[in-house]
Amino acid sequence: EIALECSRALRMSVPNVFVRDDPFVLIVAVGIGEPYSLIISAQWVEHLTPQELRFLIGRELAHIDAGHTRITSLLSVNGRENAIVSILFGAWLRRIEYTADRAGLLCCASLESALSAISVSTFHLVGRSIDLVAFAEQQREIDAERALRIGEWVSSPPYATQRIAA
Repeated sequence: EIALECSRALRMSVPNVFVRDDPFVLIVAVGIGEPYSLIISAQWVEHLTPQELRFLIGRELAHIDAGHTRITSLLSVNGRENAIVSILFGAWLRRIEYTADRAGLLCCASLESALSAISVSTFHLVGRSIDLVAFAEQQREIDAERALRIGEWVSSPPYATQRIAA
């Protein structure tokens, strides 16, 4: 139902939606052409509020709508990038996450739910007890520490501090 509503809001075709037992990948959009698919982890669904799930589904729909999945599906069929992919395509992969976050925010229409979804998807249930303002402020410490900046540079997703600040 959420995928249908968000697809309508984004004026795009509704993808297939599958649920799988995967404790590591919360949700991923895949496909190089119609029909595209969303694959959602069964283990995560019970830990998310409907608005958080709406944010995350909206993000993945944005990846489909923007054509990101045409490339990401070739780089990683299961939603997990390896180190070589992260190094070669990491800058692009990090940029598309910000685009997706903004579309997710449009779908859930709640900054609080969007930030909570980022926190929970990054830190699992511990994410519910994190002070997000203090957490976002840690970006200054990351910027001051060269090893941490390099760590983000060689990873595919941006640090959660960056996403929350953005």
